[in-house]
Amino acid sequence: MRMGGAKGRRIDWVDALRALAMFFVILGHHLNDVTGYFVFTSPIKIPLFFMITGCVFNYGRTRIGGFFKSLFFKLIVPWLCLTVPFVLIRAIVSGPSIIPQGLYNIVSGTEAWYMPCLAVAEIIWFFICKLGKKPLPISIAAAAVCVLGVLAGRRGILDFAMISRAMTAQLFILMGYLFKTHEERIERIGWAPLATLAAVYIGMGFVSLKVWPESCIDVHLNSYYSYPFCLAVILIGCFTVFAAAKKLCEREGVKVPRLICFLGQTTLVYYLLNPYNGLILTKALAMLHIELPRALDIAAHMIFTYVSCGVEAALILRFCPWVLGRKKKRE
Repeated sequence: MRMGGAKGRRIDWVDALRALAMFFVILGHHLNDVTGYFVFTSPIKIPLFFMITGCVFNYGRTRIGGFFKSLFFKLIVPWLCLTVPFVLIRAIVSGPSIIPQGLYNIVSGTEAWYMPCLAVAEIIWFFICKLGKKPLPISIAAAAVCVLGVLAGRRGILDFAMISRAMTAQLFILMGYLFKTHEERIERIGWAPLATLAAVYIGMGFVSLKVWPESCIDVHLNSYYSYPFCLAVILIGCFTVFAAAKKLCEREGVKVPRLICFLGQTTLVYYLLNPYNGLILTKALAMLHIELPRALDIAAHMIFTYVSCGVEAALILRFCPWVLGRKKKRE
């Protein structure tokens, strides 16, 4: 969910992918009892965000100081600015004694787990690239760290700050790096092979439902019901979506809608604020004694979330863009 690519340059098809992945995330918050939805979306939901990180990572930045400065202002500051105020608001209501636990929940990943996970993942990836320098050693190191992350997750160690998840995510970041490395070759792939891969991905989803019912990939919990199968479906799904998005959005005469780009550029706001905005609507409906049918309730929450988060994101970009790691535009 990092907001900028190398040297801060926006890439429309990458923003479109972010917007798509965030839609899956937000909708999933309202469909937590629908196994089929997660079977088909989990392989390309969170892994896609990490793959984007590997694709747009600034590989020209080799100084440790410069890397950590960028990480602080473009990720840590937005993360804390969009979460800590809610801890303070809760403290006003429930008392200051909840502040230490609230701050611990933020840093540990108990709340908004993806943020500490991404921060740790980028640190690990930076040093892998710094030490490896070439694709082969980078790939070997990333795969090794991924295996260690899986083993740590199975034993319940390195869970603080989602370190074990960040280690596992090195494989997804590697996918984005390799995509970027072989971008010119991938661009020559036609629509027929991509359509075939999409069909294979869907078929694997149905196999998963049949062979592993009630099971799905969960990056948050480091849960993979069959490592070979899950790896294959993640690779196929993310590669297909990545290649298709680039091919479609960069076709001559095709322009990604500004709204989609906006959603992709402000995914941090949607990820961090959508739970609070959804709670507002839930409380309002309860106070008014309104009980909507499930489908209508989900639609209402999705619409309210997108509108409210969109307004909040626009206000942040207009008046305090530094909250999202941006510089204020000169009038």
